[in-house]
Amino acid sequence: MSVQLSAVAHATEDAGKVEMAMLNTLPVDLRDSTSISRQNLKGHHGNPMVMLTIRISRGKAVKSVIQNLFTMMIMNEKHEVNLDFENLLDENGNFYVRLDKQEALKGKIKLATRDPIRIKMKARMFRPTPNGVREIFKDLGM
Repeated sequence: MSVQLSAVAHATEDAGKVEMAMLNTLPVDLRDSTSISRQNLKGHHGNPMVMLTIRISRGKAVKSVIQNLFTMMIMNEKHEVNLDFENLLDENGNFYVRLDKQEALKGKIKLATRDPIRIKMKARMFRPTPNGVREIFKDLGM
């Protein structure tokens, strides 16, 4: 399994606060040891942006991150993720969740669609099926 978090810090945002928002979605014991890669980009109108990415691939850490996300998520949000599960899953077994950056900065998990922290969770399966992937994530607290 693996987890990738990514977010864009626009020119009008403090990249440090976006980093903090991303780190706030991780378990406390992983925050200091997690590195964030930065890629400088230009927007459509030439405005500067920074793509921030966290990649976690160590088995125990991945499970801890996923369990933490679902633990922090309120019941209504979990219910929404469960209802929309197949739309959040691609044919390769990647499960996508988008979180509100402002809420994450406050230490809360809230689903969002606009300018989010994007989380891609990869379930390692030979031939991923929606039900098989769902079971993996249910076992991790979804």
